[in-house]
Amino acid sequence: SVEEKIARLTEMLKTSPEELPAQIERWQAELARLRREVDTLRLKLAGQAVADALERVREVNGVKVLAEKVENLDAAALRELADRLLNKLSSGVVVLGQIQDGKAALVVRVSRDLTSHLHAGKIIKELAAIVGGRGGGRAELAEAGGRAPEKLPEALEAAYRIVADMIAPKNVPEKMEPQSQGGGLQ
Repeated sequence: SVEEKIARLTEMLKTSPEELPAQIERWQAELARLRREVDTLRLKLAGQAVADALERVREVNGVKVLAEKVENLDAAALRELADRLLNKLSSGVVVLGQIQDGKAALVVRVSRDLTSHLHAGKIIKELAAIVGGRGGGRAELAEAGGRAPEKLPEALEAAYRIVADMIAPKNVPEKMEPQSQGGGLQ
């Protein structure tokens, strides 16, 4: 009965039936606060774990590229971590991936100065195909998900090749070497 459920709830929450709604609201607020705190701590942990990843940045045709696997972040935290890492690079491409709920999740961030040559949405489409999914986004930020999380390491490694292919000079004649104007050793 309803009375039995109310009696059980008041016992569980150590309150009176009259105070039950207010007590539930307090618990809900506390739960929301704790969830925010957990999200903040997860982001800090991921940031620390990936901070040493900055040592693994690769230079690809003059562009700094970082592709890393992370864990236990929601989509917003994944984007925020990508933003933080890109800020540390100043100019470059950051690709983060994780396995969550049995699926692959990817985010790509491209610094504004590179968007004329590199488009996060185009990069993510190629990565998404590897993990069996779809994705898209803007020139600076794109996200994707896929049904083949086991392919995430392959997708992260492919990020370097994809960036290299996008910025490789296509059918552009090599620049002529400047001719020396005498007097120098040859």
